[in-house]
Parts: sequence; C-alpha cells; structure tokens
Amino acid sequence: MRHHYTTKTDGLLVKVSRIVVRVVLITVLALPSAYLIEVPGYTFDVLGKSNDKSLIKINDQDGQSDESNGKILLLTVLSGGGSISYTPTFRVLPALVKKNQVVIPSEVVYPPTYSEDQSKNIEIQEMHTTQDSAKAAVVKYIKNKLGEEYTDKVETQIDDVGGPSAGLAFALGILQKSGKYNLTRRNTVAVTGTIDENGVVGPIGGVNLKMEAAVGAGASVFILPEKNYQELDKNQVPENMRIIHVNSLDGAVNALLELK
Repeated sequence: MRHHYTTKTDGLLVKVSRIVVRVVLITVLALPSAYLIEVPGYTFDVLGKSNDKSLIKINDQDGQSDESNGKILLLTVLSGGGSISYTPTFRVLPALVKKNQVVIPSEVVYPPTYSEDQSKNIEIQEMHTTQDSAKAAVVKYIKNKLGEEYTDKVETQIDDVGGPSAGLAFALGILQKSGKYNLTRRNTVAVTGTIDENGVVGPIGGVNLKMEAAVGAGASVFILPEKNYQELDKNQVPENMRIIHVNSLDGAVNALLELK
C-alpha cells in the first residue's frame, strides 16, 4: 500500500509539473518580444489617388491617372505582428523561417529614447521632407536638361505613410505629370529610393520586401538605389521584371526613356 501511494503521488507531481511548464511556456510565448516583423506593404500609384485625394497635383489639377498609360508605384513595408511596437514571441519564432517576413529589433523602428507617437511623427516628417526634396530636384532637373524655369504649382501628399524612401517615386511622378516626359510608357513601374534636392538617390531599408510588394502589384519594372542592388535577392525576381538600379534622378529618367 505504501509503494502504491508513492506512485500516485509521483504521477500527480508529474501532471502538476507538466501543467506548470505549459503555463510558463504559454506565458513566455505571449510576452512582448524585443523584435518587430516586417512584411511587404501596400503600394500607391503616385500618378493616381489615395483616399480620393491625388498624390500629386499640378496647378491644382486633381485628375486621376490614366492607368492605360502606366503607373509609378510608391512601395511600403509594414511593421508589426501584434501591437504597433511589440510583437509576441510566438509570432516572432515562425517569422524567422518565412521568406516574405523579416525580423528586426524593435529599436530600429522605435528607438528607446522616443515614444511610439514621437517615432511616428519623425517618420511623417521624413515623408514631408522627401516630398519637398523631390520637388526641388525636379525644378533643378528641368532647368539643367531643358533650360526652362519650372514654375508650376506642385502639391504632394499621402496619408499614413512615413519615412524618406518615396522621394524618387514622387520626383518621377512629378516629371510624368508635368507633361514634359512620358516615363511610364504603359508600364507599371515600382520605385523606391530617397532623393535630395540635387537629384542624388540614396539607399532604403527592406528592399526585398518592397520588391515582393512590387511583384504583388503587377510591376514590370523595379527601380531601386544602386547601394541596395547587392542585397536584392535575385532569385526572387520574376523573369519578366526588369531591374534598374540608379544613383540619381537623371539615371532613372534615362533608363525609363529607353523602355519600350
């Protein structure tokens, strides 16, 4: 009888231990991690509209893009996986082995010295700054290439998108909408890259995720900064997609003008 009692007690302890381990494991997996999951984001045609508002207006003209003549897509990456800045551990672990997801330290997007709201405001300000740089780059480009003073009133906007990587897309979109260049030629052109007022194109983050976003949107051309070309996963690029890597607005324009 005594031996039998010990066996029952041991069995109970094992069951309790298993329950405790499961509870601890579930709790740990549900805890916020120090990482974010990035995935391919939305695309926006800078020649068209978002939320019924034109992304680019020239002289207050609010016309929709003629899609039969092509598109210029602005590319985004979505960060999250749970709350905005913290991702549960149970979502981070499978993301490590998924091709269309990238795990990064949350402090890359949300520095510990800033709150989430402050980080978002910084990204929104970066978007405004890159749009201003795109406008300035276009004015200089037209002056240098065509010998003209470009005096059209140009307005740009996009809601709920931050960061500086849309600069080149906006610059190309302004040139297209100005009527001085036909850059799309019925192609859907996906574009990413920062730009300064002199037309210099700079590197961006998440290039492979943005390439996947471009593929999902049906782009036939993908323009990216020269400095990001080496990290582009060439194995994931469709055979029918043309890759153009540039370091300037001039390089992007010339490459597009050569398209058929």
